[in-house]
Amino acid sequence: MTTHFPDHALGVGRTMAVLRKGWLAVWGPSADVIDGELLSAIYGLEVEIGCLGGRKFCWVRS
Repeated sequence: MTTHFPDHALGVGRTMAVLRKGWLAVWGPSADVIDGELLSAIYGLEVEIGCLGGRKFCWVRS
């Protein structure tokens, strides 16, 4: 599966690869790979990761 929505990857995938500018930036378990710092660097936005009901999710901070 490919997606541009980190929430999809957190909800569905066990292992993920994150590409940045066409190159592999990071590879590993979704719960370990997806963090606010990485997403902020890739998307150029201030992204945070939260947890609700045992499920991780992300949002853009305004």
